[in-house]
Amino acid sequence: MPTLFMVEIVVADAAASRDWYAAALGLRVELEDPAAGFVLLADGRGGRVALKRGTANPGGIVLHFEVADVDAEFRARGIVADGPVTASPEGYREAFLRDPDGY
Repeated sequence: MPTLFMVEIVVADAAASRDWYAAALGLRVELEDPAAGFVLLADGRGGRVALKRGTANPGGIVLHFEVADVDAEFRARGIVADGPVTASPEGYREAFLRDPDGY
């Protein structure tokens, strides 16, 4: 069975997006090619997000991350969500953030 290696997002500014994903979500840089505008970020548990410089097209991608306590995570990172933390119909709590390109 195949293993998902990464999810790639096209971003206007790979360095700015790298900084946002590192600060807001705690992802670390695994590989970076500034000349190509490519950054591979990892969560340390096998999840990876690739940022590729190009014309961003927000709206088609939603990334879901799991944390033990969303309120505590937001406080610790100084994150402000797009709206309140809500309970989903499936029973988990969720909040939405936007990266520099609006994803």
